Amino acid sequence: MKKLIVVLLAIAVVMFVALQLLPQQQPISDEQLAEKIRTVYNGTLIDQQGTTITFETTLGEYQASLTDEGQIVSVEQLTQFVPPAVEQPPTEQPPTLLTKDEAVTQAIAAFPGTVEQVAFIENNAGGYFLIELENDTTEAEAEVEVHAITGEVLSIVYDD
Repeated sequence: MKKLIVVLLAIAVVMFVALQLLPQQQPISDEQLAEKIRTVYNGTLIDQQGTTITFETTLGEYQASLTDEGQIVSVEQLTQFVPPAVEQPPTEQPPTLLTKDEAVTQAIAAFPGTVEQVAFIENNAGGYFLIELENDTTEAEAEVEVHAITGEVLSIVYDD
């Protein structure tokens, strides 16, 4: 019986010493808790009441329950952030081209005459109308270039 007591006592001492040598988890500091929320949830610690914390992320506000060592046991979403609607810039409309008649009106204003021929020439600047005119009084002829978007007379070339 004495041997049994000595063996049990020895086991108790070994267990006591082993428990003392095991690392003890310390309660987590506020700074460590804030860092954990920042790294795990990409959030910001708002409040801490004992083992309950409130934190915020880009998705909303949350409440979490912790162990004394700072292990997160549960997380509950309190609010959900709805991002504001992003206004789309107005889509740029392609420039409106002049009609054939509008181009002819511009050409006749620059060189009065009768229209003989009209052609549209497309280019990087939107294009232009090439309008051949003949002045009935002087019988002079000219080719008038009218910008297809702005209506500006680009050139007048007189024929001999």
